[in-house]
Parts: sequence; C-alpha cells; structure tokens
Amino acid sequence: MKPAMQTTEKTLREVFDTLIERDLIPTSRVGPIKTAIKQYALILGYSEPAQCPLSAFHLPDQKRNRLIEERADGARHRRDGASVLGPHAIRNLKNNVSYLIRTAIDHEMIGPISGPLASSKTVNRIKSKAITSRREWINPGKYVLDPVPDSLILELSDYEIWSTKIVNRDRPDTLRKRPITFSYHRGSLLRTAGFLVKFRGFEAKSMSLSMISDPDNAISYIEWFIQQQGRFTVSAARGIEVLVALARYLSITAQSSEQQKAFEQRAAELRRYRKNLGLPEPVTDKTKRWISLRKLETVGLSIYPLNARRLSELVPCARSRVLKHQKNGFKRYTKYAYMVMQSLLIRLSIRLPLRQRNFREMLWNPEIPEQGRNLYRKEGKWHVRFQSAELKISHVKGRVNRVEHQFPDDLVDLLEEWLERWRAILISCQKKSGIGGQKASAGQEFVFLNWVGKPLTQSQVTWAYESATYRFTGIAMNPHMVRTIWATEYIKSTNNFIDAAYMLGDRVETVLHSYANLLDEDCGKRASSWLSTTLKDEPPSSNGNGLISNEKLVTMLRRLKADLLEGTSDERQLLRSMKDLLK
Repeated sequence: MKPAMQTTEKTLREVFDTLIERDLIPTSRVGPIKTAIKQYALILGYSEPAQCPLSAFHLPDQKRNRLIEERADGARHRRDGASVLGPHAIRNLKNNVSYLIRTAIDHEMIGPISGPLASSKTVNRIKSKAITSRREWINPGKYVLDPVPDSLILELSDYEIWSTKIVNRDRPDTLRKRPITFSYHRGSLLRTAGFLVKFRGFEAKSMSLSMISDPDNAISYIEWFIQQQGRFTVSAARGIEVLVALARYLSITAQSSEQQKAFEQRAAELRRYRKNLGLPEPVTDKTKRWISLRKLETVGLSIYPLNARRLSELVPCARSRVLKHQKNGFKRYTKYAYMVMQSLLIRLSIRLPLRQRNFREMLWNPEIPEQGRNLYRKEGKWHVRFQSAELKISHVKGRVNRVEHQFPDDLVDLLEEWLERWRAILISCQKKSGIGGQKASAGQEFVFLNWVGKPLTQSQVTWAYESATYRFTGIAMNPHMVRTIWATEYIKSTNNFIDAAYMLGDRVETVLHSYANLLDEDCGKRASSWLSTTLKDEPPSSNGNGLISNEKLVTMLRRLKADLLEGTSDERQLLRSMKDLLK
C-alpha cells in the first residue's frame, strides 16, 4: 500500500465527511457511497479513504472509470477474498464515486479539473435562426398550394394510406414509404401544384394527382425549379423521383387497363427526362458545417448547464441561487432541463451515430424500464435497440434488420439524471391539449422531449444541434452531419467499412459507395510509402548519375583527363584506376 498523505490537501474521506456534515448526500445514498469510496481507495492503492489524497482520486471521468474497470476485480479480491465484482456492482461503484466528486465540485469543496469545457462567457449569441443560412441556394418565395382543395386532400390521404400501411398486396416494396418519408412526398407534390396554380394559371380547385403527374406539367415545374437555382440540384432530382413514384401509384390503382397504360407511359417519360439530366450538382458545402467529433464532444460537455466551468464563471449571488435551487430539484429551471437534453442528445449521437429519427422516436417504459421498446434496462445495464420499420432499412438479405447497442457507460449517469430529474421538469410545462403528449402506447413514452414536454419534431432536433454547435464553435451543424463526420473519421482511421455500416445502420454497399473516395485521397501517400519501402536497399539518386555521387564523378573525369595527357591509353589500366576511385 502507498503511504498515507502528509500534505494538507483534502483526502477522499474528508470530502465524504464534509458532504455528510452539510447534509448534501441523501440518506439513502450515504451507505452505498461510503462503501464505494473504500473500494475506490483500494483500487488507487490506498488501504483507507483517509489516506487517499486529492491528487490521486480527483481524475477525469473517463480515466477514473477506466481505472475502476481495470482494477476493481483485483482490489476486491485483495480486500476480502471475493473473486470478482459483477457488472452491476462495478457500475454502481462508478456512479457513486462520480456523484460524490461532482457534488463536491458543485459546492466548491474541490476545484474542477481543467478539461475541454468552453467558456459560457465567450459564446456566440443567437439572434435569429438565420445562423443556418449560408446562401447556398435560392429561395424563390412561398409557392406551395395553400389552402389545399378538399378533393386533393382526399386523394393525398388515400395515397398515404396505400403507401404506408404495413401490408399491401398490390404495392411493390419499392413504393412502400414510412410516414416521415410520405410527408416529404406530400410537400413536394403540393409545391408542384402550387407552381401550376401560381405560374401556369391553373385553378386551385382543379388540382388532382393525375394533373400533377402529367409529364407536361411535371417537367415544366422541374425546369422552372432548375432555372431558379441556376443548376440541376439534388432537390430537383428528388422532385422527379416523387413524380415518378406518383405515376407508378396511379398506374397500379387505375380503374381500367387504358388508364394503367397511360400512367405507365407517364412514368417512363419522366424516367427518360431524369436520365437526360445527368448527375445533380451538390449545393451544400460540408466543409462549412464540419466539426470534428472531439470538438463536438466539447460542445456536448459545455452545453450541460451545471458543468464546472460554467458554475465557476457565475457571479457569487447567481452561483448561490443555483446551488439553492439544486436542493429543490430545479423545478423551475426549464432552460437547464432543455440544455441537459441537448448535452445527452449530442454526446449520445457521437457514440451511437443513429439517424435523428431514431432519437426522436426512441421510447422507454418509465414504470418498468426492463420493458422499454427502444431504451431498456437489463441486468442493471441500459441498452438501445431498433428493428424492422423503426429503421430506414427494415430488411437486409430477406431478414428483419435489427440494431442493438449497450448504452455508453460514460453517459449512463447523464441518462439517469435526465430521466429522473430533468425530463419531469419539461413534462410539467405541458398545457391543455399537450398534457400527456409524451406518452405512447403500451406504457411507452418518448425519451427526448422539447421545451414544452412534447416529443421532438424533426426541425426541433435540428435546432437543438445547430443552436448548441453555433454557440460554442460559430458553426451551425445539423444532426445528419454527425453521421457523415463519424463515418469519415472512423473509416480514415481504420479502413473498416463493415463496422462503419453496422454503426450507421446502413448496408455495406451504401457505405462503400458514399465513402470509398476517402481511401482514394490517401492513394498517393500509400504508393509513395510502398515504393520507399521496396527500394530502401537501393535508394534512388537525385542527380541522374545512378549510385555515383557528383564528387566521385568529377574526380574520375579529372583522373581520366590527366592519364590521357600523360600518354596513358591502356584501357585496362584506366579501368583499374576508376574502380579504385569507386571503392
């Protein structure tokens, strides 16, 4: 064992005792934390917490948790002969030690560890949502059809039911859509109808799906859209895909063979038109939205409202007020609750780069966490799972697609803090029709909520990312970029497309198609490295003289010239002279 501390810095035991004296640890946690600090001291090499100095126990979270995981079993064995600490016991040990240290920091008993926390005093102020505007595309103004005629509403409703219902024997698998996908199709079709009314002179009441799918009308809209943007963009390409899908739907549901043939011809004509347009040009510049995963982690840590640096920067009266409300559970701190949600959402997406839809629709069971649909607890550990229609790719090679991950250990404390304290604060903000809006069927509830306690919408998730990243980096980054950055950094580091596809929930072919160019960027470097290794026993000369240096070559020429002037012309003798010089 290490010798007892001889300095005046606080020991682990002194920190624990002071927290008890100030009544800062709930009675129910005193016993578990007392046991935890004994185990933690043993792990660090001290026989008692009273001998464990601040410099030994006050470590960064990741380093502390890693030490606990690596040494817990051995420390327990040395203490009382038990063989191992089980996963549940190790997790409780980490949580209790983390709680003690975090509480001591919050009440200024010990100082925070200098880490990657951004200052709350130097953040970029958000004056409007214009922070996301980069003028990369032209906004032609509002032209979507509004209001929508009742007849078109009915047609769109039938189209949605046909496209999204789980079983439809008449529908090809390629025309099946998730509700969120159909909402995009609906918007695209209403914009096409709005163009026809506003710029082509059609009557709004005459709008129908058949009229929208007519090639003359559809192509007129696409050409106008391309003209507005000054180039053929991905949005224009998707607009054509929406119109082709509509024509196919109309052909399948047609009442007569003549109508079916006519709609099939429409779909074929739209496909030909799309083929002639070639590849679309990219509009968004990803470099303007790029934040490394390391910097994004700093954003997630810094947006947490009770981080050590933020508390230390508060004026004394404000800090005292925060600590006072902490005892009352921060019941009125809805802004803090939302920031905790942002912190968890951002940091979780770095570790599990799921689609934002999965975060929005993630369900759990507050009453019986073990029965949560997407977020559930098993044997003391949290897990995340999605399958089938919950994923963009519902089936892979004829089998139901399933993605399951253990919840990241270093975020478990934050998850439980969000679920037990902060989430309830946002639910309390619900009013009138919004009351109970966080609940789903069969006891399931949404994990992530917006600032009024309702499930997050797509735009709200996007804003949660963009506002947080802009505050601390000056770059407003949307959540989909996390997946792109994650895949880029992982593949560049490992060249492993299979693992990347699994983590992203994509097919390997899709990931290869999207990110194979990353390997091309390093082709020149790899070729040069291989060539240098191959030729390392025969390093090439840069002077064009093979392996003969310029100095030796000059000396040889001078010797040859002198021998010739002396009348020496014997070739063998000249050759021997040159060989001697080359030795």
